[in-house]
Amino acid sequence: MSNLPDDPLLGPEMYFRTIRVDGEELVWIRAIVEAQDGLGFVYSANGGAVHVVTTLDQKEALDGLLADLQGCSDFTLLPAQDPAL
Repeated sequence: MSNLPDDPLLGPEMYFRTIRVDGEELVWIRAIVEAQDGLGFVYSANGGAVHVVTTLDQKEALDGLLADLQGCSDFTLLPAQDPAL
């Protein structure tokens, strides 16, 4: 079973992080994530959360980028899900 939200476009080899962020910051974060060639993509989730999605083999790169972005942006990075769940 995948750790991903119930979304038919996402498969079991995907990894995501969920963040809570204001609109202006979201535009900036989306631009940075999607500018990293092939790293991942950002899409809105329920309840004002945003998912940042990548493949399992890019997991460490995504986590590192989000950790770096937290140092210069105001968003809440929710705990990571275990990809085996």
